[in-house]
Amino acid sequence: MNYGPDPAHATETVRYLADRQAILDVVSRYCRGIDRIDADLVRSCYHDGAIDHHIGFAGTADEFIGWCFPLLREFGGTRHVIANHLCEVNGDVAVAESYVLAHHWQEPYDDLERNFIGHGRYVDRFERGADGHWRIAERTALADMATPISPIPVPVAIPGASSAQDPSYSIAESAFGDLRSDEWKAISAFVKNSVT
Repeated sequence: MNYGPDPAHATETVRYLADRQAILDVVSRYCRGIDRIDADLVRSCYHDGAIDHHIGFAGTADEFIGWCFPLLREFGGTRHVIANHLCEVNGDVAVAESYVLAHHWQEPYDDLERNFIGHGRYVDRFERGADGHWRIAERTALADMATPISPIPVPVAIPGASSAQDPSYSIAESAFGDLRSDEWKAISAFVKNSVT
């Protein structure tokens, strides 16, 4: 069993922790891309040719986006929340299990079959690419259960929050938009056209 690097080796420990955080960032970026229906952001989480075994689907990441996004557009919104995240890194390969609570809502709000929280897990094989970034090489999404909900619409909800019109994009663009891509190596979950 791998409990991480020996604390006596600080450089290895820092690298191990940085790798784990980068992997968690990919999982979070994926959730943001799904909730904002942002295909470029979701695609940035996968290696070319990556495979996704999602509930009711199996195929490449691009095929998954083509299958999933029309379904997402039927909802009033989604909110994917990561809970427990277990990750083990071995060189340029890692395995992560991330518990996810996937809230789905749409009108009519009293329809308990259309408004639910999916409780599940993403079990991912990650690989570090030649560019140094971690991405998903293979994902298996597992459903554990679903809980019906009766959402209450929020009168001050922001139109476009489930799209790239969400204010977080423009706020980040004003903060980071003037950086040239060669000055800012990180893949941004906020600034469009920054995917490397």
